Amino acid sequence: MELAGTKILRPLFSLLDHIPQHYFVDESKNTAEQEKVLSLFTLLQQSEINANASWKLKDNVLDSRDSRNSRSMELKVQWFSLQQEKAGVTDQEKLQTHILELISLTGKNFLLTLDPAMDSNLLAGLLVAQLPRNCSQLNKYFLMVEGSNRPASSRTSVEFKEQSSQELQHDFSLFQADYEKIIADSRMAVQEDHNYYGVSSSLQNNFARLLDEYRQATAKFIALHQQSITQQVDLAEYLAVNKKARVSCQHLFVAGVEELDILITKRIASYRKWQVFALICSAMAILLASALIFTIANSITAPIKAVIGYTRKISNGDYQARLAGDFQGELNGLAVDLKGMVHEIIRLASFPRENPNPVLSSDSSGVVTYMNHSAEALLEKLQIDVETFLPPDHRHIIEACLASGRN
Repeated sequence: MELAGTKILRPLFSLLDHIPQHYFVDESKNTAEQEKVLSLFTLLQQSEINANASWKLKDNVLDSRDSRNSRSMELKVQWFSLQQEKAGVTDQEKLQTHILELISLTGKNFLLTLDPAMDSNLLAGLLVAQLPRNCSQLNKYFLMVEGSNRPASSRTSVEFKEQSSQELQHDFSLFQADYEKIIADSRMAVQEDHNYYGVSSSLQNNFARLLDEYRQATAKFIALHQQSITQQVDLAEYLAVNKKARVSCQHLFVAGVEELDILITKRIASYRKWQVFALICSAMAILLASALIFTIANSITAPIKAVIGYTRKISNGDYQARLAGDFQGELNGLAVDLKGMVHEIIRLASFPRENPNPVLSSDSSGVVTYMNHSAEALLEKLQIDVETFLPPDHRHIIEACLASGRN
């Protein structure tokens, strides 16, 4: 989202930078200058449309649902209407104020000043506030001098003594404050760069170099302007120093936007890297949790399955069966008790099994369910079946015994 905002900042600042040469341009260069401005408005509108389409922003610099009422279209209409009306300095200052508002609104809507990294946060703050205001104020001093000089082309000096009203002094104090903040915050951004997403060579070298050029050019203009308050200064020198300060401000802004793009891209790449890392860690955690759950479940179910198999073998008469497995905790106590119980069952079962006399058992209906080896051998020797061997009324005898509760 922030990258879409920086694409809008570029043409807005370029329009702000074009105000002096646009309104005081020679007639021979008017067509070329007008084409440059038209191309900037086209770029501005396209950038805003792309941003709205990508992020579906409702309160942005441009509302793409009705481009006729968009703020950029209002700015375009105001720009060319002032040109046709041969606007004065006051009207051009209003136009600059409009552009500054759009730059500030872009920074707010695209969250440029909410960047968590200090280097890009400081840089974004300068790009949407101090640098545009600084450039606008330089334009204002140019317009005041050049505008007043147009009717009298023979003028060779400039003096602000007569115009040194309280308002102008206040504006110049704000200009100096913005200049100092630009220097301080830019240096802090360069200094803090290594603490975040890696050192940016372009920020450390190119931006730092342009910052120094801006510092020197603007400091020279501040000194010359202060001199013009107390005495006359050469008009050509004043305009040349002003232009150099404006150009250095423009170069610093362009480099700052490019650097902000780099820093934001680094942050996005870092976020994505950590996002992938977090997904991998989450997947590994799920796998480890699944393996742990499987191990715990298996440590419980495997002994239970062994117990079930063991009891089935015992119930089927396999008294040689063994209970094997790794029994821990309460399951170990259960296994010991079960082995003891089975041992007792086997001991009790050995009495009828090893008795030399025939032993038979039946259910409540008189159906024989068990015969020991002696009974089976006797029946085989006599060659009769069990029903013939038993008394004819054995079922009634069993029912009577059950009813009386005696053997």
